[in-house]
Amino acid sequence: MSIDILVCTHNRGKNLVDTLRSLKKMNGDFKVIVLDSSDEPIAKEYQKFADRYIHLGASKKSLSSKRNMGIKMSKADFIAFTDDDCLADKNWIVELLRGMNGVECCTGKTVPYIEKKDAKFEKMFSFGKLGDKERIIKKKVIFNLFRIGHGNNMIFKRKIFDEIGLYDENLGVGSKGLAGEDLDIFYKILKKGYKIRYNPHAIIYHNHLVKDEEVPKTAYRNSFAAHELFLKKANLTYVIFYFLLFIKYSFKYIFGDRKVEKQRLRGILGMSYTGD
Repeated sequence: MSIDILVCTHNRGKNLVDTLRSLKKMNGDFKVIVLDSSDEPIAKEYQKFADRYIHLGASKKSLSSKRNMGIKMSKADFIAFTDDDCLADKNWIVELLRGMNGVECCTGKTVPYIEKKDAKFEKMFSFGKLGDKERIIKKKVIFNLFRIGHGNNMIFKRKIFDEIGLYDENLGVGSKGLAGEDLDIFYKILKKGYKIRYNPHAIIYHNHLVKDEEVPKTAYRNSFAAHELFLKKANLTYVIFYFLLFIKYSFKYIFGDRKVEKQRLRGILGMSYTGD
């Protein structure tokens, strides 16, 4: 069984090198492919940390477009993804592969660097809230999409993309949709009647790079992505969930951090980011 690990990156050279170092220390048999849209490539001595390093230049900034390029290039049986602000546990890929028994996709547990665990970003948007219990998700209801996992910690059977299609390039970092491409892919898999496993033993350490003053923009990005995703999947269930999200953010605006929740409300309504 062959495995390709795809790492898509943009102008995060130092972080990327740390990610690649962690991958080199992992157990298992795999290849690492880097798709880099940075203004300048990383030094050649670090490019050797990857089995294949491709510098695309700054024209290919969209995360989804880079992931699609990697999928098209890959001939492996399995394709895993992580990000350039992450470190992999030594058994990460072994655990993801173990979780692929009987499913088309497996996600893992993403936890913050210990020095970042009390940061404002982690308190509001932590990736580490999926729990320590392994589970299988098989119903394509909207509530399940937020229980599956995250784009920085997942593996797929390569052939599933031949059936469900590639990433929607209107979603994800660098696109008009800003985020949400991972939820869209999860939905496509579930819609076809396949299952997804969450394996909390497949651990990625996330070094979020969001400063406290940038949290409102992150809140906007996430809720605007939900707006775009829900419009794409529009049906009665999504309309109800969309309405409940609006009510939830409205209450948070009244009783919580107004600067953050204002941007979250603007995002869910499809309005522009104001920055105030």
